[in-house]
Amino acid sequence: MEVDYEVEKEFLSGHVKGLKNDLLDIEVKLTDALSIAFKDFEARLKTLIVTMKERTGVFFEESIEELLQFAAKLKSHGIEKAEEVTAYLDAVPDDKKEAEIDAKEQDLGTELFNFLVLESREDIQMQLDAIEEHLLSQFQSREGKIVRSLTEDQNSTTDKISSSQHARSRDVIREIVEKCADLDQEVAKTFAFWED
Repeated sequence: MEVDYEVEKEFLSGHVKGLKNDLLDIEVKLTDALSIAFKDFEARLKTLIVTMKERTGVFFEESIEELLQFAAKLKSHGIEKAEEVTAYLDAVPDDKKEAEIDAKEQDLGTELFNFLVLESREDIQMQLDAIEEHLLSQFQSREGKIVRSLTEDQNSTTDKISSSQHARSRDVIREIVEKCADLDQEVAKTFAFWED
């Protein structure tokens, strides 16, 4: 019985094409499954990020409340201390005033002493208000940076995963096509060799 090489070559070539189609179908199904898993991951990540942002917001709200309480106490204590030091120095007799000023300056430190004694009540109030505004601004700035960072991390993570998935799929499809083409060529070469 003589072998019809052309029929056999077509038969094997058809199986190579079928194998290629089967492998591509498997890759499509795998890509679909990965896509579904990625969407699920993306939804869970988004929920996590939203929760983190909410918790960050609550933390900063509570912190700002504490900051405002601290600033109010600082203002109150600062003004009381300024009045206390001024009243004390006013009560000291003139002949002992210089020694008491030096002692108070040593006790409080030069900067604080100058602030409490040499500034007017209005200037002290303005500087203490400025401290409160500065602290509030810093807290709000930090909160904004954290929230932006969470959003950037979420976007970066999903972009990297998506990009990697697409690259993987392209590589797998390219490899399937190339390997099946190589196999088809190998079949053709083998039959060409046998026909000779």
